[in-house]
Amino acid sequence: MPAKIYHVRLTVDERNYLKQLISAGSNKARKLTRARILLLADESPQGPAEIDERISKTLNISTTTIANIRERFVKEGLESAINEKPRSGRPRKWARKEESESMLMVEA
Repeated sequence: MPAKIYHVRLTVDERNYLKQLISAGSNKARKLTRARILLLADESPQGPAEIDERISKTLNISTTTIANIRERFVKEGLESAINEKPRSGRPRKWARKEESESMLMVEA
């Protein structure tokens, strides 16, 4: 097992922010999962400092995802680590409303 390169150490304010974010439960699932990763990986005195394999089993995600979130937190900060990055690629062909209308026409 390779040694961790990026160590997550949350401040008290960051921990409180993440806990509040999770308890509100009104955000995207990916954002909530990233918040849980950071809370479980926290190596500060208040944190559980779980190993990646245990976090992986607890949250049912890959260890690569955990490593990527750790790296983004250390290099870019908390907000970057929990929020989505813009996705590249071709823009949507249809708006969601048009897409759902076309699906209804196909099913009929």
